[in-house]
Amino acid sequence: MTKRSIALLVCLLSYLATIPPIVQAQENVGDVYFSFVAGKPYNLKSLAGKVYLVDLWTFFCDDCKTVIPFLNSMQERYSKRGLVVLSLNIDSLPNFKMIEEYVKENKIRYKVGHVKSEEKNKFGTVRGVPTIFLVGQSGEILARYFGWDGKSGPDVESKIKSLLK
Repeated sequence: MTKRSIALLVCLLSYLATIPPIVQAQENVGDVYFSFVAGKPYNLKSLAGKVYLVDLWTFFCDDCKTVIPFLNSMQERYSKRGLVVLSLNIDSLPNFKMIEEYVKENKIRYKVGHVKSEEKNKFGTVRGVPTIFLVGQSGEILARYFGWDGKSGPDVESKIKSLLK
């Protein structure tokens, strides 16, 4: 190898070292505790081995309501294949009566509960609501969706299908 080739190779390798990785390490949801409407505490670790969608929402978020038909659809289509759809209210104080009314008014057909702030933070970055997480069988967060305009629906469904094969 010539000196020129070696110098070129060193420059190329130095440049490649500065490029961030395309695939980054996946975060794990960890030990998130929350309560269902009935007030019964629940732990996400009990869903080990399952694929699940977690929707974080608040009462005063209009966009949070627009994702409900999509989540109902995912529940109907894929629950028998192992998908779990969870919707967790993140308002500071749990109000299970209001949550029950919200479920009825919006015809929600998947599990709904409340998660405290310190538990919500275990999901990592939440820039606003709704925030939807797609979580794989080993608890890793595979995708995050901030806000909802419906355009992400096909991507979410495609990822769910591939995970449930």
